[in-house]
Amino acid sequence: MSDPHQFELLPEPEFNPQWPNRGTLPAAALACFLTGEHVSQIGFGVHRGWRLAAYVQKLEDLGWPIKSDWVKEATYPRAIKRYWLDPKHIMAARAMRGGA
Repeated sequence: MSDPHQFELLPEPEFNPQWPNRGTLPAAALACFLTGEHVSQIGFGVHRGWRLAAYVQKLEDLGWPIKSDWVKEATYPRAIKRYWLDPKHIMAARAMRGGA
């Protein structure tokens, strides 16, 4: 089989996440994801805090289906996680907020 996508036995859950509180670091991370950006801790930056994984967990707890993979950053000695939102969820989030 050449299709790299996994066959789903159950339908995908309804997309209806809660929005994080404004001005929080989870909200800052979500703002990056909603632009389509793939973000690692290095890209998120120290000025925003060194807990991107915790902010992603908070977003997942709020119902955001964050995707991730492992990447090697040139400035860091070992592989780290990179996070993003699927384009269909970006579009759905924009529709929830009235377009844009």
